[in-house]
Amino acid sequence: MSFRLKTMLGIACIEAILLTILVWSGLNFLRQSNEEQLIEHASTTATLFATTTKNAVLSTDLASLESFVQEILRNPGVLYARVMDNEVVLAEGGDPELLSRSFADDTKLENVRDLVFDTHAEIVESGIHFGRVEVGISTDRITEGMKKARNRAMAIAGIEMALTALFSFALGLYLTRQLKELRDASRKLADGSLEHRIQVRGRDELAQTSIAFNKMTAKLQANEQALILARDEAWQANQAKSDFLARMSHELRTPMNAIMGFTQILAFDTDEPLTPDQAMSVEEILAASKRLLGLINSLLDLDQITSTNPSFTLERVDAGQMIKNVLNELQAKASERHIKLRSVLPPQPIIITADRERLTQVLRELVNNAIRYNHDHGSVSLALETEIFDTLRIDISDTGTGMTQEEMLTIFDSFTRHAADKMAGGRGIGLSISKRIVELMGGTIGVESEPGEGSKFWIEIPTEPKLQNAGSNAL
Repeated sequence: MSFRLKTMLGIACIEAILLTILVWSGLNFLRQSNEEQLIEHASTTATLFATTTKNAVLSTDLASLESFVQEILRNPGVLYARVMDNEVVLAEGGDPELLSRSFADDTKLENVRDLVFDTHAEIVESGIHFGRVEVGISTDRITEGMKKARNRAMAIAGIEMALTALFSFALGLYLTRQLKELRDASRKLADGSLEHRIQVRGRDELAQTSIAFNKMTAKLQANEQALILARDEAWQANQAKSDFLARMSHELRTPMNAIMGFTQILAFDTDEPLTPDQAMSVEEILAASKRLLGLINSLLDLDQITSTNPSFTLERVDAGQMIKNVLNELQAKASERHIKLRSVLPPQPIIITADRERLTQVLRELVNNAIRYNHDHGSVSLALETEIFDTLRIDISDTGTGMTQEEMLTIFDSFTRHAADKMAGGRGIGLSISKRIVELMGGTIGVESEPGEGSKFWIEIPTEPKLQNAGSNAL
């Protein structure tokens, strides 16, 4: 075997070892990170579900439990959910096949064989065990992501090996001196010693190689430090968010539900009725509690929709019927202030591909705002337009207070509240969530308004959307 061939094979082997270490380390870190996030997500989901259903379990309110089960099943990735009173199933929903099997907790992602991470949370009140909830979280997205990352890493490694073999053949012609020092340095690099540097002597080709080697190790060392720092920062940020949501849910929602419950008891106590002043105070407490609970729910919804990869379920939807359903849902609220709800719809059905729940959420928010910021005896109108090719436009017009140009510039920003919001009790979150949903469906949302002349919000979405940076399940 020639010296040149030995040199080429030696450099190729060293590069292969280095790439293997880096690829393995990167994939292992990605796997661990995904596993930690999955476990944290599953634990948080189960805990929130247990907290939400506690009162219904204590009172054996089966209707509420069924509603809670259906509500949690709308969360991305939740395949099934079950509420049990000891060994008796009170409510359950989701994949029938998953519900029919025996339940066993999963603790590690590598032990999951059925693409479902199973977890549970106990329902405990005052130290007494009343039941438990069981939840199954899909691991499809994590498994697919790991597969893509592994294939991409192998492809890059293959290209890197091919290029290394080609260049090492040329370099083998010029390597005449200091080969031992270069070999020793390469071995240290393969062992993970990124601090080592080669002492450069002379100005020949080998010296240039030594300089290049030193630059490579310095860059690898810098990249390694950057990866470690980024990993730590990402973990800390994710942990902070998870801790915040968990603490907020436990520390705010549970006592808030208790406050609302006791307030309702006071309000409807026929044995000891309240005085008019007391009744007014209780009513204000109940209204404030509902607003705070709504804010908590909005924050959780905002965190979900602004996550890295929110899930969308695409299906064929009749846009006109969806608008009718939203108007029927909010008709009672509008009637309280004698506000007329109108719709201008084409006679034929307008069928689009969309996420029914997400689009309904957007329409509900826009119509609800149009009612909230309207005048008594005003009107709200919804219209469909399909003149734009492959695009559906929905206009929501009201006869309310309107907005200034400055207010319209920030109306879709999170936690931005204008004067009208403060008077009507707005939280400054709903429109930012709606904007995010519409953009993820490949559409746009905007507003036209004049002070005192009302406002017109509009959304334009493609009839066959290509979801932007979001997971989708097309039916």
